[in-house]
Amino acid sequence: MGLGKTLSEIEHVDADEMVGWMAYWQLEPWGCPAEDHRAELGLNLLYAINSKANAKIPLFIDRDPEGRVKADPTPEQLDDNIMDFFLGKTIKLKPDENAHPPTL
Repeated sequence: MGLGKTLSEIEHVDADEMVGWMAYWQLEPWGCPAEDHRAELGLNLLYAINSKANAKIPLFIDRDPEGRVKADPTPEQLDDNIMDFFLGKTIKLKPDENAHPPTL
């Protein structure tokens, strides 16, 4: 992990902080999506000017490979998604019998 710390500093990081860094890494791997997009645009340009006309440009940076293969939503799901968007609901939570509300 690239935490910007030396190995000796990482050895002294408490478990709570390390778990926080690990959770952050899963949400946003090091590197900003905008920086990745900017780099990919440069790669696309270099590939395009050095390849034959109408050549398919490969995907150089794939930040979400699992998310790429999603089934198209049904018309009912689309209606629900649109309604939820306008009602301000962006995350659908599945009910869990064992779930407890988060404590702050």
